[in-house]
Amino acid sequence: MKLMDKVDDGTTVGSVKKFLRDNYTEGARCPCCGQVVKLYKRSITSSMAYGLILMANAKDERGGDPFLHVEDFFKSKNIPSSIRGDIPKLTMFGLLMSPIDGKGIYGVTPLGFDFVNGVYKAPAYVEVYNNKVIRTSDKMVTIQQALKNKFEYQKLMKGELNYA
Repeated sequence: MKLMDKVDDGTTVGSVKKFLRDNYTEGARCPCCGQVVKLYKRSITSSMAYGLILMANAKDERGGDPFLHVEDFFKSKNIPSSIRGDIPKLTMFGLLMSPIDGKGIYGVTPLGFDFVNGVYKAPAYVEVYNNKVIRTSDKMVTIQQALKNKFEYQKLMKGELNYA
């Protein structure tokens, strides 16, 4: 990570912005505020795909309510934190939504249900800067591709496979 050691009296806001624009791909620390400035590339991991399937399948268990508290839901199913930790990142792909920001409550979007059911392909990755998606991959992936070889799609959809 690059660090501009100091901002002296001759440094302009424009020069600081240029420094950050030139270095945000690798990561840089803002010389004015100290915040890390970095572009992150996020993909749908097999764990995220597995979690999305569990959430989509659980809608019927909850009487059609699309929203649930992610942490409580996955803990109740004994799903390890390594799986449930990245679930909120699915909002960046439009597969989950959160009606109450910062409260851990999420719901599967119609696009998320389509992805789970194999009707929709999601972007292979998104590029995120300052917690905002700034670029979306042209390459698309299916739910089966996102699951990789770690989970069996057909068993997950039937509720037969449980991670323990």
